Amino acid sequence: MKLWRPTFGAPIFKLASSCSLFLLVVAAAWAFDYQGLDARLSATNDPAEAARILKAAAPEIDPDLRQSIDDLDAMPPAYLVDNLKWEIAQRAMRQGVDEPGTAGDAARRIKSNPLFGDRGDKESSNWLGQAFQRLSNLFKGRDRVSQPPRKLSLPSGSGGLGLLTPIVWFLLGAGILAFAYYALRHVSFKKGLKRRGRAVLEDDEPERTLDEWLGQADDLAAQGRYREAVRALYLACLLKFDEKRVARFVRGETNWEHLARIRTSALLPPGLDFRPSTQAFDLIWYGHQVNAMVDVDRFRGWYGETKTALEGLA
Repeated sequence: MKLWRPTFGAPIFKLASSCSLFLLVVAAAWAFDYQGLDARLSATNDPAEAARILKAAAPEIDPDLRQSIDDLDAMPPAYLVDNLKWEIAQRAMRQGVDEPGTAGDAARRIKSNPLFGDRGDKESSNWLGQAFQRLSNLFKGRDRVSQPPRKLSLPSGSGGLGLLTPIVWFLLGAGILAFAYYALRHVSFKKGLKRRGRAVLEDDEPERTLDEWLGQADDLAAQGRYREAVRALYLACLLKFDEKRVARFVRGETNWEHLARIRTSALLPPGLDFRPSTQAFDLIWYGHQVNAMVDVDRFRGWYGETKTALEGLA
């Protein structure tokens, strides 16, 4: 017991004292003459006058109502006066029930309050409306009158709609055409990447020398297989660059990878541009755009130019 008293006795005593003080304050508030205050408020229809009456009675009434009365300085008086009248009329009725002969008068006063018949139309009088209004005032710093949103007015008559309809259809059609155009371009671009991503030689093809590819080109052209003959001549050009040590031939690389290494080689003779033949090979072999012997003869000429340009190299 000696240890309990100094440890727990003081807090319990303070708690009991606080509760007693609270009960005394509540009892004092309920001892206030709410019936008289209700009568004075019912006698005036001026919100400003009602606010003055409420502020004068604030120090003696219920602390909860006192807080609402303090809000009259931050909000328009008409916003809270009706609500406070309702609360005070309720307290007046409760006091009237305890005093004989006054319950009917209190009930009549409450029924005469405009909020008694309110079925929810006056949403600003409930506690949720007060809470939102307080938050609004806190952030804005001042009251602002809310305005209803503006309604979009459409052109009257059929003339406006008649002009608007073809415009909408035109824009819709243009959007569809643009989408189709970019979609086709994307597909073509992806196909081009796929074509360029494939090596010039397949993995299962046998190794051939430069002379073998030249002989293969003649045989294929004689058989009417012009596309394959062009490929044989292009490979002969790549092997000629490898023979002269300009750029090593790598069978797993694409035609554009070969071109990139050829153009960056320090041994590439000035004036020898292998890009036109690479572009033509890309269209013929991967794009299947071959013009019979015309393309075969053209690649024979490119091979001759390449051979001549590389003659001076060891």
